Amino acid sequence: MSWLGLFGGAAWACSFAVGEPFFPEPFASDGERPPEPVVTVTVVRGRGQGGCQGATSSCDDVGRVVLTFADLPDDTAAVVRVLSGRLPAGAAPPGDPVRPIDGTIVLTWVDEATDVQEPFEAVLEVLYVQMDGDASKAVTLTAADPGSDGCGGPGAGMAFGLVLPWVRRRPSRVARSG
Repeated sequence: MSWLGLFGGAAWACSFAVGEPFFPEPFASDGERPPEPVVTVTVVRGRGQGGCQGATSSCDDVGRVVLTFADLPDDTAAVVRVLSGRLPAGAAPPGDPVRPIDGTIVLTWVDEATDVQEPFEAVLEVLYVQMDGDASKAVTLTAADPGSDGCGGPGAGMAFGLVLPWVRRRPSRVARSG
C-alpha cells in the first residue's frame, strides 16, 4: 500500500468557470426578444490564511462576484459588461455571451490571502442573447464591497484607533500593600 493510499481523501482544488461558451446565429432571428434578465449579485471576498473564521482552503485568496440568474431560458446566454466604476483587477466579465453554469456566472480575481480588503464598486449591464441572435433589454445592477480593515469588518481599524488612546490614558489601579 502506498502512502497516498493511507492518507488519500478528497482533493480540494479551487477552480471556477465563468460560463459555457455560447455562439448565437445572428441571421436566424425570429424578431422576438428574450425576457429581461432577473439577476442578483453577491460579492465574496478572499481572506487571510486561517482567516477570521479560523479555516483555511485553497480558495482563501480568491474574490468572487457571483451573478445568479432566476429565469434563464434554455436557448439563451447572458452578456455582462461594466458600465461605470471598476471591478477588482482580473474580475472583468468575458464580454461575449456565455451560458451560466448552474444558473450563475462567477467573475474571480486574486484577492490576496489577507483579511484587509480594498473597496470597489461597479455598475454592471446584463442582457440576454438567444441562439437566434435576438437580445433582451438590458438591466443594470451594482456590484460593490466596502472593503475591510481586517476581522472587525469595514472601518474596524478606525474604531480601534479611536478607542486605543482612551484605553492608554485610563489611570491604572494598583492595590497598595500595607
